[in-house]
Amino acid sequence: GTFLRASLLVKPTDWLDNTFIYDNVSIDTNGGGMELAHIRTGSVADQTFGTGLAPFFGGVTLQGAYAQQQALGENRTAVGVRTGEERHIWTAINTTNVDLGETAIGKLSLKNIVSYRHTDNYQARDFDGTVLPIVDNPELNVYSAYITEEFQIRGQSFDDRLDWFLGYFMDNTDVQDPQKNKTSQILFGVPYFLSKSWPLNYYNVTDENSEAFFAQGSYALTDALKLTLGARHTKDERSVRNQSFVGPTQACAISNPEPG
Repeated sequence: GTFLRASLLVKPTDWLDNTFIYDNVSIDTNGGGMELAHIRTGSVADQTFGTGLAPFFGGVTLQGAYAQQQALGENRTAVGVRTGEERHIWTAINTTNVDLGETAIGKLSLKNIVSYRHTDNYQARDFDGTVLPIVDNPELNVYSAYITEEFQIRGQSFDDRLDWFLGYFMDNTDVQDPQKNKTSQILFGVPYFLSKSWPLNYYNVTDENSEAFFAQGSYALTDALKLTLGARHTKDERSVRNQSFVGPTQACAISNPEPG
């Protein structure tokens, strides 16, 4: 993987400064592998992927796939999906500080922090550990965007005996999760074994919003005693939309429409 970070500090005056930070992370791996360790003779899976259906899978049976795995030994697998994982993340953070100095209510300063993070994550998995399309996940993509905004007012009043601040915080998260699956399901002993004809794909969208107002004050009653009070009010909203597409026509089988 590779990692890149760059920052820029700008301070045009004594009372104003701005810091911008950029991060970029890229990861590319072969992913993990599943090893077929045992088959229960006579089980539904053993019978389903036996000699009767072998022509549909290039002549390969589940017992044959198990023998192939045993011949490969440890740390090697024969799978039907080219597994791997790619992850790309970039983040930008900007912080601005303004020192207003002495005012009618004491010393005041302002701070604003805004950030954005974008993530692209691609995975391909073969969960059955064989060349057979039993439980394959050839394409899983997750795209997410994360935005935050925070604003603070800080002050010192009453001859610096009172330290206080007020603030507002907001974050928004948007996640899109499309998946392509090839799964041989068994229903009443009848397999949907033609994976190319019976793909099962998902499309999920999650949107989360949060807002918060907060305040805190610390007052020095004496040089050795300080009283601190704080409060925070948060409002969270979350919406999820799920859709499933099955069969050769990819008709929408299940849909949870976005509320509106």
